[in-house]
Amino acid sequence: MKKIQIRFLIIIMSFAILLSSCKNDRYSSSENNQSSTVVSGTSDINSKSIDDTTISSTRKENSTIENTTSLDSEIQKTKAPETQSSKKRSTKSISIGSKPATTKASNIVKVTIPEGYSFSQIADLMEQKGVCSKKSLLSTAQTYDFSYYPLIAQIPDNQNRFLKLEGYLFPDTYEFYKNEKPENVLGKLIRTAEAKITQSIRTKAEKMGFSVDEIIILASIIEKEAGKSSEMKNISSVLHNRLKIERKLECDATINYVELYIKPNLTGDENRYNSYYNTYKCDALPSGAICNPSLTAINAALNPADTDYLFFVSDKNGNYYYANNGTDHKENVIKAGLEW
Repeated sequence: MKKIQIRFLIIIMSFAILLSSCKNDRYSSSENNQSSTVVSGTSDINSKSIDDTTISSTRKENSTIENTTSLDSEIQKTKAPETQSSKKRSTKSISIGSKPATTKASNIVKVTIPEGYSFSQIADLMEQKGVCSKKSLLSTAQTYDFSYYPLIAQIPDNQNRFLKLEGYLFPDTYEFYKNEKPENVLGKLIRTAEAKITQSIRTKAEKMGFSVDEIIILASIIEKEAGKSSEMKNISSVLHNRLKIERKLECDATINYVELYIKPNLTGDENRYNSYYNTYKCDALPSGAICNPSLTAINAALNPADTDYLFFVSDKNGNYYYANNGTDHKENVIKAGLEW
């Protein structure tokens, strides 16, 4: 009888141990499932940082990104769902683009892009600040596909255009990581342009019979020709009036762009863009923008003053003189202290 009781007791204990083991395995499995969740976080430097490499690969795997408001949501789709365990970890390990979680404040640099800077000047500035090299920025601008941004997608293909992105790197103050990927740097500047060049601006350009790109090109000339913003609408009127009568724009700023910012960045035939950017030679607008214009210049391009001016000149003190005929313009040139 005792032997039977002992055997029975052993069976009960064995069953209890087995039951406890199964429960622990189930609990362990649940913990492992939670801890295997990967959170790919994004963070702010000034504003939400979006990795353009991620955007591009997401675009290839999924569908084309239709507008800038969908860019953030597109990145969010690539995230795995957060569990309680992963939320705790995400506060310790947040990746911004391709940068490590241990990035310190000393690796972040503030860069102010002045209104009217050319791509070349911006690239020099980025190199000086340690963001990325000028060479990599120029190369990426020529080879990387940024057409998932609507502003870039609307730019017409033109083999006579020096830099497709010229005009779309919006002047503002930004924060970047040192040694940032060039596509992420350019992407941030383009996203600011997307936000600043609103739908109302795009609609007005169309109503005026211009493409957005043509308005940006026009604004870039206004930006460089105007010594002060108060003259921008008058200068805009000169350019619009000349375009209407199909007269060459004849703006010195376009020659400066060719000499200072195109030729130094070319190999081979350094004159190959002359006739497409020098407005003393090309019939209408140049093939591309000559700088990255301010919002004030863009608005001036859309809202020229109501004048019949066809000429303008300025003196060394920043005074502007306008005329609607060659004779008066010649007198203004002399008045400005310049040689005819």
